[in-house]
Amino acid sequence: MQGLIAVGGRFGADQDAMIDGLKELSLRADEFAGEGGGEGAEAFQRLGLTQEQINATKDNTEALFELVRGKMEGIGDVAARARLADELFGGTGEDMVEMLSASSDELRRMRAEAEASGQILSPEDIASARSLSDGLRRLKGIMGGLSKTIAARLAPVLIPMIRKLGDWIAANREVIATEIGSVVERLSAALDRVDWSNVLAGLRTFGARVGRVVQAIGGWDNAILGVIITMNAGLIG
Repeated sequence: MQGLIAVGGRFGADQDAMIDGLKELSLRADEFAGEGGGEGAEAFQRLGLTQEQINATKDNTEALFELVRGKMEGIGDVAARARLADELFGGTGEDMVEMLSASSDELRRMRAEAEASGQILSPEDIASARSLSDGLRRLKGIMGGLSKTIAARLAPVLIPMIRKLGDWIAANREVIATEIGSVVERLSAALDRVDWSNVLAGLRTFGARVGRVVQAIGGWDNAILGVIITMNAGLIG
């Protein structure tokens, strides 16, 4: 199915539309192959397909698609092809009409290009991806179990502390509110007394001095290297 999805994208049919359409085709093929009826029976019959032909390909999505596409390729009426696509591929059939109208050679070329560009995974790649996915799910489960174990071990210690803190806050909320208000007032008063123009001038002077020192030692690269050496002097020797 990967190849069909990749090629479908070249014709403007997105992945979801292709998956839904191919599932609908498979369902209709199963019904027709088993009972000779179902939603797609008339469409299969108009294409000249028999129960035997559908039964032989219904378990191979790509072979079934190619069988249907090959029959639709010979239908010159675009509207008739659109109706057949809708009947066989469901609501997303209209997105697949252009692809169903393409020739076998064109589809083979596009599939080869998709394989060459890595859009189609090999069975080995698919198996590796599944193994990775399984491993990640297992790790997620283990981490979830670990977090629950840690929570269970910490609960007897933390719950009493949390309750005591809650009780203390409840008992002292007025004091806390008053103190916070007082702190904010003092901070506001202190900020009002700051001469911000002098602070800015001081920062500019400091920046200029730092710049001169950096230039004197050969630029920022050397300055950063010096900081790193200083921070790691104990490790260096």
